[in-house]
Amino acid sequence: MSIRFNTNILPSVPQHNYKIELIDAIKQGRTEVALELLKNLSALDTKITDKDGNSLLQLACQHQLTPVIDQLLILRLDWDYQTCLMQTIDSFQQKESEVFIQMPAEEARRELNEEANKVAPIVLKLLSQSGILLDHFSEKQKLIFLAWSLSFNLNNIDFEKQTELVKKLIDSTQQNFLGKEEKIAPLVIAYLNNPNLPLKLFSEEQKEMFIYWTISFGAPLLDCNKQLELIKNLLESGVSSDTPNQYQLSELIQKAAFFGLNDLFSLIMEKEESEVYMNIFLLLLENLPKENKKLFLSTMNDLVQNQKAFQENAKIAALREYLNKAIQS
Repeated sequence: MSIRFNTNILPSVPQHNYKIELIDAIKQGRTEVALELLKNLSALDTKITDKDGNSLLQLACQHQLTPVIDQLLILRLDWDYQTCLMQTIDSFQQKESEVFIQMPAEEARRELNEEANKVAPIVLKLLSQSGILLDHFSEKQKLIFLAWSLSFNLNNIDFEKQTELVKKLIDSTQQNFLGKEEKIAPLVIAYLNNPNLPLKLFSEEQKEMFIYWTISFGAPLLDCNKQLELIKNLLESGVSSDTPNQYQLSELIQKAAFFGLNDLFSLIMEKEESEVYMNIFLLLLENLPKENKKLFLSTMNDLVQNQKAFQENAKIAALREYLNKAIQS
């Protein structure tokens, strides 16, 4: 049976040259021609490669032909997704190195953002395929994957599947977050703010970390009420009863460093939205076991004794009264 092509799109070439024509169409960026030829790929040799051994998917990724990539993924042939992904991210990082050498910083950032807008959707499509081994990528590459998975919405990947990818990447990179929270946390918070987000997919440890980040870095992105709503949702979706744990409670008062706030008590006392912050604080305290409440009250009392402003503040007094009642009940 002969293969019919749309002669309005395809150039006139002998039919036996279709493999060469398909490879050339992809390399030359002729998307419509490539897509028309791909309609017959199931009847052709699925192991088509160029003279350098690059598969059709590799070539489409190299030339950033997203419609062609989508069609190749739909065909679900025996593609080497891992190799395609490695080549794509390596190529992006190579360009990253080059532009900052060749261009002024501002121009280089613009150029790199434009490149990321092209490359990120391709990377995420490949990451969503089965069999990808994240351990084969560098820590920097995995953090790039995470940032892109949080920042780009893919039309052909449902939200739950994308969230599964986000969780998988957080699992793989979580141990490397120290010192990078200011860059990663705002992306996570913006993603978590989606009302359809399936929070159940994340572990208790991750949700505790999200609570920490929501208060630490949420202010520029969410108003206080939205912060409170997100924290409530995280708590209701299931976190450990030790949130925050005993060590973090001690740090919260002694160093005023928990949640990344300069001074938690000053925040409660002085901010216009102090009532909401107070509610956040109480919400967290309610989830503590009685022993941790005792520890918190003890450390809090020690600090208040040395700070006159805290001694005279009604909100701080209300916190101490709440803790006393909670412990005695």
